[in-house]
This record gives sequence, C-alpha cells and structure tokens, in this order.
Amino acid sequence: MREAGRQLKSGIIWLWLLLPLVMNGFSMAASAYVMPAFNEHLHERIALMVAEVPLAVLVLQIALMALGEEIAWRGFFQKQLGRVMAIWPAIGITSIVFAFGHAASGDFTLVAYDLVFIMIDSVIYGFIYHKTGNLWLSTAAHFIANLAVILALVQI
Repeated sequence: MREAGRQLKSGIIWLWLLLPLVMNGFSMAASAYVMPAFNEHLHERIALMVAEVPLAVLVLQIALMALGEEIAWRGFFQKQLGRVMAIWPAIGITSIVFAFGHAASGDFTLVAYDLVFIMIDSVIYGFIYHKTGNLWLSTAAHFIANLAVILALVQI
C-alpha cells in the first residue's frame, strides 16, 4: 500500500488511472449517437446490483468486486501467462477472457460494443499492473471506472 502511495506521486500514473473512466465516458457518449440502446443495455446489466441498495453499500460492493477481479485476472491469470509468454500477449489474452466473462444476454451488436470497451479497459488495467506491479493501483482504476458508470446510470 505504501508503494501505491509512492507511485501515485508520479504524474503519468494518474493518466493511466483515469483513462478507463475517460473510455467509459466516451463509450456512453458515443453510443448516444451510434447505438442509443446501449445505455439501456448497461442499465439492465447492472439492475440487480443497484436495486434499492444504499449508496454506501453500493460503493463497498463495487470496491470489493473490482478488488476481486483484479486479484483473479491481473494478480493471477495475467501474472501466470506473463511467465510463459511476452507481456503484451498475456495482457491481450487476459483482456479477451476478462471481457467474455462480462458478456451479457441481449442484442449481439449491443453486447459486442460493450465487450470491446470492457476489453479496452482490461488492457489498461493490465498495463497499470504490469508497469507498477501493484494490484491496488489497477484496482483503483477499475473501481473508479465502474463507480462512475454505475452512478451515471442510476443518477444518484
């Protein structure tokens, strides 16, 4: 945790931490023109998670999910793949599997659009983990991006 604090003093890490947030904002904004039903698709995907849950519980839930996913996907899966192949293929494979793990039911085009942006976010989380060796930082990026999207969708 102390190492994460030291790494946060580096200006460039903030760019990487906020990039998934920017990507999610872009995907939601672009969908208003390209695919208006996308935000409804996202809302349906998170409906059970946010159904009448107090804000504090929702934030804790999002934080724990981001931490769990980062431990599993970056801390284990990407790390293991990185031992047997170059890092970029390891990040790519991890991100593809991660994205398909988030596949939802619905219109193929909406789901595919969603998975592309999930995969891009995953590549960024993988890069953060690779560059810093710190799951706290990839978790922070993941948490910030997920929280922003969910709050935008439920308009708390």
